[in-house]
Amino acid sequence: MTNILRKKIALSTGIPPSVQNAEVFWGKLLNAVSAWSLKGLALDAEPQIVRRELLIGEQAQTDQTEDEMIFFTSPCFDCGLSGVSFSKPVSLECAARRMLQSVEDVRESSNVFLGLICEEPAMTLKESIRIHLTASSDGFDADAKINSSFENQPLSPSSRYLEIEFELPLESGAGQVKCFFEFNTLKTYLAAQDSDGEQNEQVTEINKEGILHKSVQMSDIRVRGVIDRVEMSFGDCTRLKVGQILPLDTANQNAIVLAVDTVSGSTDISNGMLGVWKQNRAIKLNAPISENFVRDLAAS
Repeated sequence: MTNILRKKIALSTGIPPSVQNAEVFWGKLLNAVSAWSLKGLALDAEPQIVRRELLIGEQAQTDQTEDEMIFFTSPCFDCGLSGVSFSKPVSLECAARRMLQSVEDVRESSNVFLGLICEEPAMTLKESIRIHLTASSDGFDADAKINSSFENQPLSPSSRYLEIEFELPLESGAGQVKCFFEFNTLKTYLAAQDSDGEQNEQVTEINKEGILHKSVQMSDIRVRGVIDRVEMSFGDCTRLKVGQILPLDTANQNAIVLAVDTVSGSTDISNGMLGVWKQNRAIKLNAPISENFVRDLAAS
């Protein structure tokens, strides 16, 4: 028996009509990627789904190119999202925007550096998908807290995954973003979505907005205490070495900045002083949370 035949048997007859015709799911997923690309990459044009393929985990991993940045996670929330990946053009665009540089300035960056700097955009994409897929009466628990991080947990070699490829119209040309869903989990989600959809056809737009707002309120968010910030050129950043000392000329333990990661990047929301509480390092706030941040959250 050939390897190709084994794969065909493993994949059965391909993507079943119940998944292909799940218009609500496909619409939400496309909206999630569109929202992410608009906020993170400032793309006005909507991404397009260009490929949907059912693969076993081993094939999905070996099919990735050397320049493709792929971020795996344990299957998160009820739909089975197990990873996302960026093509080299998308990785360069994300890196350029995070470093406030042009794409040409970051083009020679190593894949290791791109992988590190693209982890945050990958997490915001995962979070966008989570919000769009849980913000309705579709069988999900909108109160569930999701850990928005990636871990070194590759796809299961023998499990089936639905690989969905989006094409993004970047200024430098077309870029690709892929999402990987554990297929059995996804089918269970779609079945629950159909069942709940029949029972909740009368849900109003006000209720939907309330569920979305509650989902955002209950989401985990990474908060950092920033001692100081150092500005340097992108070139100097790439030449940093182990053991090199970076002076913190303006560091002040009584003026620690509290910052959070959002889809638009890092945002300062308050400040405080560094101290000790219950024998652990802690920050005591000196100011209330930024009104702009609270207002944006309330408007979500």
